[in-house]
Amino acid sequence: MNRIKALFDWIRKFTGRSPEYKFNELAKLAKQNPRETLRALILKPKRLLVILLIGAVVTCIMVFKTRTGNQLDTSMLVPTVRVQVLQPQTLVHEVRVPGTITFLEKASVTSKILGRVEKIFVDQGATVRKGERLAQMETLELILKKKQAEAALNSAGAQLNLARARYQASRRDVDKQIKDMERMQSDIIESKANYMNAHQNLLNKREIFDMGGISKQELKSIYAEYVSAMSRYYQSRKNFLIRTVGFRDEDLKKANETIPAQKEAKRDKFIDFNTEVDRNSVEVSAAAYKNAMLEIESANLLLKESILISPLAGVVASRAIDLGEEVKQGEPIFTVIRMDRLLISTNIPELEVPHIQTGLSASFTVDALADEKYAGKVYQISPVVDVNTRTAEIKIELENKGNRLSPGMFVRCSIATRKKEGAMALPESALFDRKQEKGQNTASVFVIQNELAFKRTAIVGARYGDRFEILSGLKAGDVVVTEGIQTLKDGAKVKIKAESKETPGQVKQ
Repeated sequence: MNRIKALFDWIRKFTGRSPEYKFNELAKLAKQNPRETLRALILKPKRLLVILLIGAVVTCIMVFKTRTGNQLDTSMLVPTVRVQVLQPQTLVHEVRVPGTITFLEKASVTSKILGRVEKIFVDQGATVRKGERLAQMETLELILKKKQAEAALNSAGAQLNLARARYQASRRDVDKQIKDMERMQSDIIESKANYMNAHQNLLNKREIFDMGGISKQELKSIYAEYVSAMSRYYQSRKNFLIRTVGFRDEDLKKANETIPAQKEAKRDKFIDFNTEVDRNSVEVSAAAYKNAMLEIESANLLLKESILISPLAGVVASRAIDLGEEVKQGEPIFTVIRMDRLLISTNIPELEVPHIQTGLSASFTVDALADEKYAGKVYQISPVVDVNTRTAEIKIELENKGNRLSPGMFVRCSIATRKKEGAMALPESALFDRKQEKGQNTASVFVIQNELAFKRTAIVGARYGDRFEILSGLKAGDVVVTEGIQTLKDGAKVKIKAESKETPGQVKQ
């Protein structure tokens, strides 16, 4: 009997499934209808060896029953199952996705000048500090340009000083003209007074001449004095009118200039008006001097830019030039990446996006480093979901101690998005006949009582990894079958594996 049992166990192990028929039913069927028995066996297993072994087992059973006349011990047909004792536990839902390490900061170092590489200070893979020299460009042409700019600056400075001197002299001349016009106004008044006096004197002398008091020669002399006084008066007026051109209110109006009411302000206005050309000359010279200064600054800046420096601390990821090569403006020469902190780029399903937020802790392993475990935090979440993959990109920031990690490495990320305390859960293998009733997800399970399996219905909640939360229908302490439910029926007797009765305190995906 023990040999038959051992043979049967070997058949079950070899086929990978529990037998479809019990021994008593199989033996009875074989006696009643051997042809149907053989046909049923052929339809289920596909290997001739299995059919022959099962036939041998049936033959042995029949012979054994014929000789002994005893009933077959069916204890070996009781299925062995794994169970779980339901207990409150902590359920943690984790998103597990693959990812790739990338850089947090990357800088492409380019040359702002056209020329050849004169010196190279670092090579690919070198660790550099921020501001450290990477390469030196040729500077002979830049030095010549700087000297030319310095000469132009000196010339522009001399022109500016000359223009300023002329402007100041012009303002002084205009001021003198204004004062001269004031003097001319006094001369006009004086010459007019002399003219009036000469005129009156002529009239008086004419009356005396008519009375015979003076001679005709004396009258002619007085008349000559009158004509001279009149000439001086009109000449002074004419000179004043000529001198006032550019100092009249109408001149300001024609130039669309405002006319100040105060005398001093009006005086300054006339000075500015009459020295406008010289003032513009100063402005032009000042602009030329400023341009020359900019040329000097540009030359100094280009000389400074001839030394290529690292904009950040990190590692030289690539070098695209050799000594003596000609470099174009804007062409990448060095690539420097920051290594103390890196990023992981990965994609998560759109259903998990609402549960992801920046600062959330994440862990990951690196295949290339014997699955060592590292930690990081969610750094960035893409606001856009890819319509093809229905995933959103997220980036996880991590600290790269010892620079063991490198951009491009493959990683496996795990992000805990949800957590629930004091909940009960079962693995998916424990649930069957799952369906939805009245807006609730239900499933059937087998609960063990006194080594008998009884079917129960439970309300199933959210999924946490390979487990589902049990909302109701079961209670703490229930022993639930987790493996072997395929061969069970309601009320069937079972055997429990001793190692399957332990229940973990925390369940993760």
